[in-house]
Amino acid sequence: MARFMSFSSPTQLKICGIKTPDEAAKILALNVDFIGVIFAKSKRQVDMMTARQIANLAHKNGKKCVGVFASGSQSCDAKITATISSQNRNSKPLLSYTFGYESGEYEVPEFNSLSQGLALPVREVHKGTPLVGTLGGSRECNSLSQGLALPVREVQNDCEIMEIAEFCGLDLAQIHGQISENLYLNLKDLGCEIWQALSVGEVLPNVTKFADLALYDCKGENLGGNGKSFNWNLLKNLKPFSFGLAGGIGEENVSEALKFSPKIIDINSKVEDENLQKIPEKVERILQIIKAYNV
Repeated sequence: MARFMSFSSPTQLKICGIKTPDEAAKILALNVDFIGVIFAKSKRQVDMMTARQIANLAHKNGKKCVGVFASGSQSCDAKITATISSQNRNSKPLLSYTFGYESGEYEVPEFNSLSQGLALPVREVHKGTPLVGTLGGSRECNSLSQGLALPVREVQNDCEIMEIAEFCGLDLAQIHGQISENLYLNLKDLGCEIWQALSVGEVLPNVTKFADLALYDCKGENLGGNGKSFNWNLLKNLKPFSFGLAGGIGEENVSEALKFSPKIIDINSKVEDENLQKIPEKVERILQIIKAYNV
C-alpha cells in the first residue's frame, strides 16, 4: 500500500472500551485524545454512573469522552418531537420533551430528569393514548434516575441516547445504526459531536447526512471490539482526515493504518490483556508511532 501525502491535520487516538475510573485515569495519563465508554451490548458495557465518573475524569484532563450506542427504535415508544433546553450539562441537566400522538399530545414540562431522586408526573395536555415512558413503559419522567448503577439497555432509542449523553456529560456520541434528524439536532444542542459507526464488509456502506464523521469498522460478530480489520484499500479514495478507522488496529499495524490518513484511529481489544484490562504500555507505544508519523 502506498503512503498518501502528508496533511496538516494530525491523526488522533481514541481508546475505547474504558470500564472503570481507575482504567480511565491510567489511559488519560498517557495523553490520548479520546476515551470511549460503551452503552451498546458488549463485554465492556458500563452503567451510567460509571460512565459519568469516567467522563468527568476526561474533562479534568482536558480530553473528550465518547459514548458508544446501538441505535434501535427512534420513536421512544411513541412518535417524538424533542426539544432540549440544556443548562450547564456538567452540573444539572434540564430536559423538555414533547411527545406527539395521532389522538392527542402530552407534554413533559422542563425538569431535571436525571439528577432528582423523585419521579415527576406527566402533565396531560390533550386526552389520548397514555404516554409511554422512555424506559420500561413507566409514566414517570425521570426514567434514568432510579437506582445506583443506572444500567442501560443493549439497544437505545433516541430519547435514551439523549438522556444518557446529557447525564454522563458526553462530548461525542458514536452511534451504530440509523441516526434520525431529531436525534442529531438534539445531540448538537447538547454540544455533542456525532460519529456514525459503520460495519464494513466487501464495500463501504453509505453514510447518513446526520453525522459529523463516519467511523469505519470491520463487520463482525459484535458491533465493535472484534479485533479484526477490513480491507483498508477501500478507503484510498476518501478525502484524507475525513473519517475514522477502527477494527483490529494494534502496535503491529497502526503504521499501515496511518497511511490512509484517518482523522481518528479507534483502538480497543488490541491494547487489552486476557481480562479485558487496558495495557498502558501498549497504548503508549502506539501513541509514539502516531506522534512520529504526524511530524
